[in-house]
Amino acid sequence: MTIRGTILLATVPLFVVLALVNGALLHLRERAELARALDGQALAATVTVAEFLRDRADARADLTQPVRARALRTALARAEGLDGLYLIEPGRAPLAIARARTPWDPATIALPARPAATTDLSHRWVTAAAPAGAGRFVTARFDARPIARRMDTITREIAATALLAGLFAIALGLWLARRITRELARNHGVLAGEPTDAPFRIRETRDLADAVRLMHAGDRAAEDHHRRDQDRQLHGLDLVQALAAARAAFFAPASIAQGPVEIALRICGDAPWGSFFAHCFTASGGVVVLGRCTAPKAIDALALANTLRGLIERQNDGAVLHRLLDKARTVYGLEALAVHEWRHGDRAALFAVADDLTRRRAETYRRASPGVAPAALLAGLDIMLAPTGVFASVGSADGGERGRAIGRDGEDAAEPADHENLVD
Repeated sequence: MTIRGTILLATVPLFVVLALVNGALLHLRERAELARALDGQALAATVTVAEFLRDRADARADLTQPVRARALRTALARAEGLDGLYLIEPGRAPLAIARARTPWDPATIALPARPAATTDLSHRWVTAAAPAGAGRFVTARFDARPIARRMDTITREIAATALLAGLFAIALGLWLARRITRELARNHGVLAGEPTDAPFRIRETRDLADAVRLMHAGDRAAEDHHRRDQDRQLHGLDLVQALAAARAAFFAPASIAQGPVEIALRICGDAPWGSFFAHCFTASGGVVVLGRCTAPKAIDALALANTLRGLIERQNDGAVLHRLLDKARTVYGLEALAVHEWRHGDRAALFAVADDLTRRRAETYRRASPGVAPAALLAGLDIMLAPTGVFASVGSADGGERGRAIGRDGEDAAEPADHENLVD
């Protein structure tokens, strides 16, 4: 995932969730306040009228007086949402102080012990009732739909706020991602060695750039030290010593593993300077190539051997490799060549570019040392026989069975090779 995607994935949901949580809290608080306000309004209307009628002997007659009835209607007309206010007396029909616009039977309301307001199950009406003395009570009904309309408005505002928060989070995330990627790209340029004068504004990227510069400086110092060390080592050496050092670096004993198969390669003894070994993997296994290049000068022969090795190791097709070796016979002066194609499941094999006697002795050593892994086999062969030539061994990495370790201080381990019949 990119930096831009990571930042957006983290910021957008966070901002949207915060907006929704704040909106939900606002919605609940606003609804509760509106409900309390409407309950208070209903209670105020009923309690006021009930207290006015409490000490009246004939409340119905007082309320039917034209002047008093007109004053009550004028006052109640200012009560927003009022949809009926009635006086309830035992054994008498309800008296409409303010008549309901929608059907309503106030006589079904039970006489409350104290003023109270209730909301019906549909949240359509808020009904309040208050005792008015002498078994009477006053009840009023208010329309609660304004609360629902106000809640719808708040819900739309919350949705718009969440949308704006999401857009703001996207813009902020893109800005942050652009700033970070720009400085990381500048760091990439520093890593590639490109000079940059632009300042780093993020502390972590500045520290990363400083670390990259420090690594570059360390690498240059290590290269300079290595070069000076090589110059000191080669200073005063003759050509033969220099060639030996170069071949030791180019053709050090190698061990290559692929799954359970191990391929060991080694130049032993005072082999000609053009001697080389190489290996490449193919679809079915791999190919080991041993050979010897010739040139008028020893340094040229070593250079040809190293170059040809690089060409072989870049191949991955056996047929192409054989055509390359056919052309290389003339170009690289190949005077000896041994090619071995191995496949998974083949038996262990040892082969070499050496004289006939050395090859026979090496093969006898291999038969006398069963169960030895390829790398250990060539190490023991180099120690025990001191042969001259190029050798390769292909076999199981663990030798196929419990083998003996071969080393310069393992006289007993090398005992199978200490027979005189190795000469024949």
